[in-house]
Amino acid sequence: MKSRPTGFWPAIEAVPGAAAVDAEWKARFGNDYGTAKALLRPNGKLASSYPCKIHRGCGCQHDVIHHGVDEIVGGNPPASNTSGLTMSPAQIEPGNLSIINFGRTDIGDEPVGGSNCSIDYDYYIGRKDIIYATTREIKRLEGAPADWPKLPIVPEGTLGLCSVDCPPNSVDLTVFNFGVTRITMDQIHEIIKDVEDLKYNDAQFQMNNELQNRDAQTKKGVYSDDFSNDAQSDIYHSEWSARIDEVRQFAAPNRAATPQVLDVDSAGSDALFKDSLVLLPGTERVLIEQTDWSEDKNINPYAVFEKPDAAVEVTPNIGRRGQTGVAVVGSNFTPGATGVTVRCDGKVVASDLSGDAVGRVIASFVIPDDVRNGNRVVEMTDGTYSAQANLQVNDPLVITRIERVVVNRTIVQRQTIVQQVPPRIIRVPVVRTVWRWRWVTRRRDPLAQTFSFGENRVISAVGLHFTQKDASIPVTIQIRGVTTGLPNEVILAEKVIAPSEIALGSETKIVFDDPFYAEANTSYAVVLLTNSTNYRVRIATLGRLGQNGVITRQTYTAGVLLESSNAETWTPLNSSDLTMRIYGYDFQSEGEVRFQPITGVQFSDLNLDEYSSIPEGCGIVWEYSTDGGVLWDAIVPAEEERLPNLAAQVLVRAILFSNVPNDSPVLNYKDVNLIGYLNDPTGAYLNRENELTQGVSSTKVYTQMNIPSGTTIDWFASNDGGSTWEPMSIQTTREIDQEWTEYTLTRTFTDPNGNKVRYKAEMTGNNLVYPRIHTLGATLS
Repeated sequence: MKSRPTGFWPAIEAVPGAAAVDAEWKARFGNDYGTAKALLRPNGKLASSYPCKIHRGCGCQHDVIHHGVDEIVGGNPPASNTSGLTMSPAQIEPGNLSIINFGRTDIGDEPVGGSNCSIDYDYYIGRKDIIYATTREIKRLEGAPADWPKLPIVPEGTLGLCSVDCPPNSVDLTVFNFGVTRITMDQIHEIIKDVEDLKYNDAQFQMNNELQNRDAQTKKGVYSDDFSNDAQSDIYHSEWSARIDEVRQFAAPNRAATPQVLDVDSAGSDALFKDSLVLLPGTERVLIEQTDWSEDKNINPYAVFEKPDAAVEVTPNIGRRGQTGVAVVGSNFTPGATGVTVRCDGKVVASDLSGDAVGRVIASFVIPDDVRNGNRVVEMTDGTYSAQANLQVNDPLVITRIERVVVNRTIVQRQTIVQQVPPRIIRVPVVRTVWRWRWVTRRRDPLAQTFSFGENRVISAVGLHFTQKDASIPVTIQIRGVTTGLPNEVILAEKVIAPSEIALGSETKIVFDDPFYAEANTSYAVVLLTNSTNYRVRIATLGRLGQNGVITRQTYTAGVLLESSNAETWTPLNSSDLTMRIYGYDFQSEGEVRFQPITGVQFSDLNLDEYSSIPEGCGIVWEYSTDGGVLWDAIVPAEEERLPNLAAQVLVRAILFSNVPNDSPVLNYKDVNLIGYLNDPTGAYLNRENELTQGVSSTKVYTQMNIPSGTTIDWFASNDGGSTWEPMSIQTTREIDQEWTEYTLTRTFTDPNGNKVRYKAEMTGNNLVYPRIHTLGATLS
């Protein structure tokens, strides 16, 4: 297919009716236009057999070519990627067509009438970018190119300003402002005070006023449903077989949903896997090194002998009911304890467990099907001590990352579309969840060393030099946040070390199960605590004799050593620093996390729910394949992806990238939930019964619908509670935008005395293409 010359379509549109089709194909293919026309119609129809879908008033028949997409909707969908799809010529790259005549190798590149051939070509695809603001600069975040591009995910802690739509093979960019304006704090308080009172009442008033003013007849009632929830829908009715999409606000035929927590294909991945997190491939190195020492110091200088609280950690800390396996590690329980029990939301999930010599207990379980959603408690107890940890339990069929959807209604003036802004998903912030922040509630006697970095860093381990240890009591190493120069209660990483794991006189490297994220120019603290007085570590003190002579300057100027008897009142030892190394990663610029394929399924749509943290300058591009990894298409988490054909298998991968070696996106790879959908070919929507005090003789319905070719929506009304249904007839239609058309339907009831009003819409389509209802308003007369 050749690209159009300048002025081509104005010339074509001057030719009326079917003659325009012949003129079009002649211009494209010369003398072979007849063969080409038959060849490029997969269902055998000529272009002239397609009706014009845009009301030009000229009787033209060629718009199926002009406007791009012609979907096969009748019968069963094709089994492979050969659907009837004609793309806009702007997407086709000129001059690179490759025509193969099967079995006819001696006839050149021209298609032969009546024979089979394939046409291969490269084509352009568009993308959507986002312009966002950080605390220091304005940046552009490129979206993934796709046939139907979606907005990329804005990094947390930044402010999205606008989106930029980049069409295929074009510089005709379109900018959609997110409506961000500068406001004062006083204005914010006024908004908070007024918004809850005004938004609901104002919306109801405007909606009802619009409906009432459309018809001059006397009204006895007004009904409306915007499909933002199912409150107006009779979902328990025996005829109900629809679904309400509360995100995109429409009703459609029901569908089957199949969730699957994806398993990682380690052999096919190129990434750094930790306990529950995955990052870019990286090389571990020493980021902070203070190896000089002049003396050793007791970790428990105030001789506090109360045992540290028992603690329990769950991995992952997010999961799906009935699907996610969870590992549980308990510490500081009774040494050698037996009969240890683990409960999740009060239900026993593991029992008869035993602890080791330092009180560590290991268990695992699958989240039960019958636990409640939300933050649930995982408790471990040995009869003497108990500890709890939070586990976020999610419904496997729910996309939990959606916080809200910003919907900007299409602006229409005098039936002309002024502006059309697509919905934008605002995602739940999950930085603290992904990096596993937690808070300590009881204070102990610790020793601490503060540190910081001039750039963002991912920390993997801490190296300490012990000179003395206890025979049986363990020591706990923590990384905590710092407030006003002192360690606070936020625990970012923690590890309990047994005496047998400690080397005396040399470095003991404490590797955290999951790394932690250190932000630039932010102070953190290495905290050591134990209830034994036998642990001692090396420190370096100004003016003392070190390994290279007298220490004449501060060995680590960016931090300070502190000690406390209660972790609340700290004493800084300004002349001393802990002998230590802090380890972190230098990352590669790109990596891939590939998941095991899902097979033996039948999906028409996909969605993905995941928990990741994406710093500035980093990103994660999600892709899926339905042919075993030959071709990949982009998918944006939390936004449904409509498949071109029914998929019998799905393969998912995440491409991680970063512009700087010190930073990386991070993903909780143990809770990546893929939901596959299969649409029902038919469905029925019914609203709740509205009982009036007087009889209803007629009704008028105003509804915005999308009815693709080959699908139908038939409306019925009843004024006797649904005992009898009377068909409604279309009175007028009005195009709202490229997606929705408003239909006005009427019905005069056979019995004008009925007062129990219902509406029913019967929808038909197939597994891939289905009709939708966007809004419903009705007046009762």
